[in-house]
Amino acid sequence: MAKHVFGFLNKKDGIWVDVLSHKYDKLDFWRNTAPVNCSWFYRSLHKAAPQIKPFCRINLINPALTSFCWDPWCFDIPIALKPTFINMNVDVNLLSISDVVNGDRWCDTSLLYVFGPNFNLQELSSTSIDLNSGNHWIWNPPTKLHKISSTIYQQLNLSTPPEEVWPGWQLIWKLNIAPRTKHFMWTLFHGLLSTTNFLYHLNLGPNDPCSLCGLSPETIDHLFSHCTKTKQVWSYLSLRLNTYIYFPNGFASGNQLTEGNYSNYINSVIAATAWMLWKSRCNIIFHNACINLPTVVCRALAHVQEYTDCNRSLIG
Repeated sequence: MAKHVFGFLNKKDGIWVDVLSHKYDKLDFWRNTAPVNCSWFYRSLHKAAPQIKPFCRINLINPALTSFCWDPWCFDIPIALKPTFINMNVDVNLLSISDVVNGDRWCDTSLLYVFGPNFNLQELSSTSIDLNSGNHWIWNPPTKLHKISSTIYQQLNLSTPPEEVWPGWQLIWKLNIAPRTKHFMWTLFHGLLSTTNFLYHLNLGPNDPCSLCGLSPETIDHLFSHCTKTKQVWSYLSLRLNTYIYFPNGFASGNQLTEGNYSNYINSVIAATAWMLWKSRCNIIFHNACINLPTVVCRALAHVQEYTDCNRSLIG
C-alpha cells in the first residue's frame, strides 16, 4: 500500500486517485483518522500512512496547498508536533508558507525572524517552491536506484529495530541504581539527553560549548567521555575501583555495558557517576556552582551502596 499512499499524496494520474480525492479530499495522516464509512481501500491507505510518515517529506512545495503547522515542509514532522523555537511575537496559527517565501525562493530574513538566528537554513536547501503545481512527496532515505516500494518494505519489514538488537536495554534495568538514574541512562543511550548540542539541533537555543571545560560543543560523548574534566573523574574512579575505566567507542555507544567486561557493580557505579556528572553540569548552568571532581565519584559510590543496601533490606 505504500506506493499507493505516495500515489494519492502526489495526485498520480489515475481514476482511483480522482475518485478518492473527490470523495475524501486531502489525506492528512498527521491529524485525521479514516472516516467511519470509508471504502476499504481508503482505510488501508490510512493504516499504511502512519507506518511510513516518519520517512516522508515534501521536496516540492506549493505554498497555497501546504499548511505551515501541519505539513512536514521544514522538519521530519509538522511544526505543530515538534518542539522548536518560534518568535513569541509571531502568531503561529496565522502563519502561512507564503509568509516565508519570496516568489519561488525561500526568504531567509523571514525564516530567521520566525525561527530565530540559530535556525539552520540548510534544512530547506533541497526543497523547492512551485506556485503552479501540487506538492510532491518523496521517501526521504536514499533509494539507491531501487523501486520505492521495495525500498520501503525493506526498511519496514526486513530491518530489525535497534531496541530489539542491543542487549544493553535489559542490562540498564538490572543496575543497582535508583529508577530515576536508570531512566536517565535510558534517555542517554537513546540520544535524547538535553545537551546544548541536542537542543541546538531542535532549534531550541545556541550551540554553547561544554559547561565543564568550555572547549567543545556539548554532545553526549564529549560530556561523558572526551571532556578534560570528565576524564579526571573517570581516572579518579579507576583508582577507587582498582579497574581501568575507559570508553574506546564513546560513552553514548553503551559498549561499556555489553562489551566492557565490567561487573554489574562497576557498571552501576559508571552509570551513577554519569548521573552525578549530569547533576553537576546542571548546577553549573542553573546555579553557577563549581564542580568538585572527587565529590562526584564519592556520591556515585554512595548512591550505588545505598541502593544495594535498601534492596537487601527489602528482600530480607
